[in-house]
Amino acid sequence: MSFSLNISAKEKMTGRFKSRVNRALLNAVTQARKERKLTQSEIAALMEIDKSTLSRILNGRGNLTLKTIGDLSWALGLRPDITFTKVEEPAGAGANSPAITSAPHNNNITTPISRSTLSNRVTLHSAPNTASTISGAPRNERVRVAN
Repeated sequence: MSFSLNISAKEKMTGRFKSRVNRALLNAVTQARKERKLTQSEIAALMEIDKSTLSRILNGRGNLTLKTIGDLSWALGLRPDITFTKVEEPAGAGANSPAITSAPHNNNITTPISRSTLSNRVTLHSAPNTASTISGAPRNERVRVAN
């Protein structure tokens, strides 16, 4: 008996992104705990959540919202930073390519871009020249979103 599991390019990219974000958070927590000598209970108290809730978040089973990332970053003395990167893909991106519309008028210009061509980079900064960084494939164009 055999079966096939089909995962769309969108689901694959989203899963990998979530994995990279979780890894970056774990690395940041580990580093901050060593540097600041914080316990998981102390971090949870700073975030005003239960230790078990923090444990679920760090194990990838909790609800990882932007607020949660912000609260955790604040508790660790870090500033979250996210970069969205456009990656070149050969012509004929395929059926899993969403169309991205560039103008809100009748003559919309539409460019097919496969989500699988996008890589996401998350950086948690703790001090100048110090960061826990993860990144994806080679990049050609970067758009930075930060406060």
